[in-house]
Amino acid sequence: MSTQVETLDETITARVAERLLPVLIDAIKSGVGADRLDSLEKSIASLEKRIASFAIQPMLLTPEEVSKITTYSISTLYRRVEAGEFPPPFEKGAITRWRVEDVKEYFSSPPK
Repeated sequence: MSTQVETLDETITARVAERLLPVLIDAIKSGVGADRLDSLEKSIASLEKRIASFAIQPMLLTPEEVSKITTYSISTLYRRVEAGEFPPPFEKGAITRWRVEDVKEYFSSPPK
């Protein structure tokens, strides 16, 4: 199971980087000019607020990401959910996502 946990950690890192990289680029770009220091301080403050808001949002994984992490096909993933062998996803309309915490918990005590 350590391979799946490593894959989950890599997925989380990639998702965080994906969300933060544009913010970092904007912060750097806004720091160029006559009021460089003041502008950069404002950008850093804005970045800190965005990071804080990201940290309190639950990380959600797509079926494709969960499939990659678990090495189950998507259809097997749903069969396991139906059988009660895998945590159920969060569904809102046509959107299906799994909470990272639920997937981590599954790996800490998978069914036998």
